[in-house]
Amino acid sequence: MRSISIKVFIVAICALVLSTNTPAMAHTALVSSTPRNGATIRVTPKNFVLNFSEVLAAIDDKSINTITLIGPTKNRVKLDLIRVLESRLSAKPFAPLPIGRYEIKYRVVAEDGHALNGVIKFSIQ
Repeated sequence: MRSISIKVFIVAICALVLSTNTPAMAHTALVSSTPRNGATIRVTPKNFVLNFSEVLAAIDDKSINTITLIGPTKNRVKLDLIRVLESRLSAKPFAPLPIGRYEIKYRVVAEDGHALNGVIKFSIQ
């Protein structure tokens, strides 16, 4: 009977530990973006904005987070005013964008060291 009580206690402790979401266990995630992944828009956005679940890191006040815009011809499109503000990464298009399919590629590192990279696809019609 005692061995059953000990097993139940151990299972309960394991369940508690695994269900607790502490910052050390959390991972950085993309919460939202402008434009949204898969969106079709009619005009060039004023800003590209990526919001993450964690504060983004910087080393010696320099961002280690990147955002790249790939255009319809698979070439990089110039971005202006790339900024990191807490959990937000943003950039402005340097010029109006022509009709076509685009990819926003990003790589970010949260202050806790977790890295995340991904792609957001959108089209301009």
